[in-house]
Amino acid sequence: MYNDEVGAQLVTAVRELDPQPRQRRWVSVSFCVLDAVFSIGAHYHHHVVPVVRRVAADFDVASPLVPMSVRVR
Repeated sequence: MYNDEVGAQLVTAVRELDPQPRQRRWVSVSFCVLDAVFSIGAHYHHHVVPVVRRVAADFDVASPLVPMSVRVR
């Protein structure tokens, strides 16, 4: 059950994680889905990013990541 104490504990736990906004994002929803599926229980930079980059390369996508400020159509 949720109450103010549980909420305060959750806020404290999240602050301790020090989440930061993403600096880059995938250019397609397909890459986002791959990211989500392969992220489950995997080390992100050692496993997930290489998988998505390999799939992007298979589809001749040279730059599968772009800065957050770039608008992707």
